[in-house]
Amino acid sequence: MKRTVSVLLGVVLLGCQPLAWADDPLPPPQRTLPGGLTVNSIDELDILPAAKEVLRENVRLMKEQKLVPAAEGRLPDFDAIEAHYRARGKPLSEVTAAGKIGFAPAGLDATPLRGLADAAIPGGVRRGTVWSGVARLFRHPELGIVILEETDLRNGGGAMFTREMINADVNGAPAMLLSKQSSSGRSESRLMWFVDGMLYELRTPGVDDRSRDALLATARALSR
Repeated sequence: MKRTVSVLLGVVLLGCQPLAWADDPLPPPQRTLPGGLTVNSIDELDILPAAKEVLRENVRLMKEQKLVPAAEGRLPDFDAIEAHYRARGKPLSEVTAAGKIGFAPAGLDATPLRGLADAAIPGGVRRGTVWSGVARLFRHPELGIVILEETDLRNGGGAMFTREMINADVNGAPAMLLSKQSSSGRSESRLMWFVDGMLYELRTPGVDDRSRDALLATARALSR
């Protein structure tokens, strides 16, 4: 069965940061990139007109303010997420030794996460006892919680990015980086990119320039 990860940034997921905004980072004819990434403009999306307006407003806010307002219920509770990972997760070394992941997770030796204890939980699609994805949670001394998610789509499916939401790159791969915050202060920065059939995502509660820059630096330093 074909699987598709749809990324409607600003509605379902996120993706912004105006550090090096590209108005049109992909040539118009290049809608599907090698490896299963499809890039559509907002106008091409098969969603309600009201949802398209939400996306356009998010693009405007991302460019002007670096921050998109969001309802608290639509933002993650990172403390609760950390408690879940600490209770159910195991070190990545144990998860991989048990043969529960069908790919080699990215290496961290050149990243700010090097040497930090992790709690890993397999996820995605399971074939027998092997999963197509894994998420790792770390606690960085300066950034706080950082979550790295990897999903292998090479055996089927793909990812869809919204053209106007692509505002960064990870070693040449188009990426989406967005910071959101509620009126009560709950917040999240999220970076997503797609390389050679692998979908990657980094998340942290910080929404300042340092947090966004750290996500980009981490993504660019992962070894694959």
